[in-house]
Parts: sequence; C-alpha cells; structure tokens
Amino acid sequence: MAATIKDVAKLAGVSVATVSRAISGKVVSHELKSKVEEAILASGYRPNLAARRLRGHSNDMIGLIIADIRNPFFTRFARAIDDIAKTRNQHVILCNTDENPEQEKAYLDLMEEENVAGIILAPTLLTSRKHITRRKTRPAKLQRPLVLVDRKPDEMIYDSVLIDNLAAAKKLVHHLYENGRKHILCLYGADSRTGFERQKGFDEAIGALHLSGESVAVKHGKDNVAKSLKNALANNPEIDALIVTNGVLALKAAAFLNKAGIVVPDQLALAAFDDEAWMELVFNGITTIAQPVGDIAREAYHCLMERLENPLKPVRQTVLKSKLIVRGSTLKARTTTQ
Repeated sequence: MAATIKDVAKLAGVSVATVSRAISGKVVSHELKSKVEEAILASGYRPNLAARRLRGHSNDMIGLIIADIRNPFFTRFARAIDDIAKTRNQHVILCNTDENPEQEKAYLDLMEEENVAGIILAPTLLTSRKHITRRKTRPAKLQRPLVLVDRKPDEMIYDSVLIDNLAAAKKLVHHLYENGRKHILCLYGADSRTGFERQKGFDEAIGALHLSGESVAVKHGKDNVAKSLKNALANNPEIDALIVTNGVLALKAAAFLNKAGIVVPDQLALAAFDDEAWMELVFNGITTIAQPVGDIAREAYHCLMERLENPLKPVRQTVLKSKLIVRGSTLKARTTTQ
C-alpha cells in the first residue's frame, strides 16, 4: 500500500498537522522540516511532489487559471499552454473559475500552497483586482510570478498579454455600418471583463458613427441569450444587426435566430468574436474577430519564463492584433425600390 501522511508523521515523530504545514510551505522550524523531509523520503510518500515542496523546487509546475472552460477560446488556449509546457518538461495545473471571484481567490491560494513556479491567469471581473493587488506588498520580489491574459485590471503591476478589445469591437461596428446596417444590438457577458471592454468599444463606435445602438449584458444561464434577444427584437423591430462578444454567446444566438426563423443576413446581420469551426457552417459563414490564440499562449508562457529568470524586469503589456474575417452573415443589406 502507498504510504500515507500518517506514516510520515509516525516516522518523523511529529503530528499530522506538522507534516501538513511543512508540505504546504507554512512556517515550521528547520529541525522539524528536516525530520519531515527525511520521513517522506524514507516512507515513499509522494516523494517527488512532497520533497519538491519542501525544498521549494517547483520549476516543473505552473498554474493556469482560466475564466470559463466552456468558452472555446479558453479551451484552445489551455491546450496551447499545455503543449508548450510539455516541450520544457513542465506540468500544468488547470483551474476554472467560471468568472467567480471567490473561486479565483481560492485557486490563487491553492497555487501558493502547491508552490508552483508561476501562474498564468485570466482574471474575473468583480474582485480580481483586489485578489491580485493584495500581493502588491511584494512587487519587487514576486514569489509567485503572474502573467495576465485576455483581460487585466486597471493597475499595471503584472505582465499581461491581450488583444485590443476596444479596437476589435469598433472594427465590427464599422464593418456593419459599411454594409448598410444602422440599428445594431450588442450582447456581452455580464460577468466578463473582456465583454465589458468590447461593449465599451461598441458604444464608442456607435457614438462616433451616429448609429442607433443598444447593448445588453447577458448573465450565465441556459436560456438567457434567447430571452435577451427576444426582448430586444420585440422592443426595437428596427434592429438590423447583432454583435456577440464571444463564441459561447454566438452559438446560442445562432440557435435562437435559426429557431425563430430570422433570416441572416437579410433580416439581421450577425457578427461575433472567436473564430470557431462551426461558424463556417451556418448562415453562409459568420463574420467574426479571430484572436491569435496560439500567439497569445506563446507570448504569455515566454513572458512568465522571463519573469522567473528576471523578477525585477519592468512590467510589460503585450497587445496582439486580431483579424476581421468577413463571411456571409454580414453581407450588404438589401435595398428595396419604390
């Protein structure tokens, strides 16, 4: 049978609580720490992981905390990070917050306890700034280097890799305007920092072009996209275009439009973020903003490795370019003659 923590405690002549504190990196005396380490090696109790924690050797393990595993962007991003880490013989601990700030805090604490080399984090909206900046007491000697991806709090105290969400949203609005759309609806995630950034870009473009625009925050939930779309279209029949700010919302919006018998693009143009494979299969293809997921992953990983090698280097923000892919869902609106 595999050795247990009780076996380690018995061999070391200490309590189970003391073994637990030593393994998790909490404060114990040097003498007790040595006893626990010797007992771990003697008993065979998860020797590699436990000994690595005790000695602080965690360079083969990094943490990845993403906001929503259901979002194909994060699925592909996690896969890309894992593929890169494997080339360096590193292991990735993957955590999913579901945009929940309390879950985010718990996972950040878990990464501390696991003594990972560093963390790549897609922060949540509401209190991620508090959770991250609580570590501001040690910015010059980052015990747990952190790289933010896809979104970031206002304070720049950590490296970040993202796309220019405001500019990308404006690009979609301008494309719709150039194709004859004048009444545009935007659906964005109510709990998503990225969604709010894209909504802000949408509002700025609508104002600059003097268009009729409405933006609606959509909370997580099975039918919330359908309900939001149904209400918006009922309240404003003039809406002739729809922008959704991520692939999850796009799939649900496409399903609603298809079920409701709304003809895309004749009755309503549809544009989205995140270029997913299915988007080429409906409405003669959905126009979308494609994010360079592989480039984001590579840049975030390399940024984390650089921070590990040089903890005092200046904080850096890397903004990568997105690409507008035009397909049939936003063809120029048909005009009628009197």
